[in-house]
Amino acid sequence: MSRTPYDPGVAQERTALAWQRSALSLLIVALLMLHAALSGPRPHVIQLAVIAVIVLTAGATHLYGQHLYTLRATDGEWRSRHVSRALAALSAVTLTAAAGAALQSLT
Repeated sequence: MSRTPYDPGVAQERTALAWQRSALSLLIVALLMLHAALSGPRPHVIQLAVIAVIVLTAGATHLYGQHLYTLRATDGEWRSRHVSRALAALSAVTLTAAAGAALQSLT
């Protein structure tokens, strides 16, 4: 039984798709929060600020994923420290979105 050789392109594709899914999920959360904010009597400035931060982070997440994909495709090198920082920032924004949604449901 022969084993197929390792194809680093598949791992690179999966990583790029994972960053895209993260960006898309953030964008969907922002759109849902915007819908909830606009369906109320009057949206608060804090709600709109949280939504703006989430949308900007979704864009940055998508661009960072594309950057990593391009970097790995050309150099084959990347720094896990940078990925860890990006994941920490993504987690912080996700928690901010959750807190914003929780505050929004209280109003």
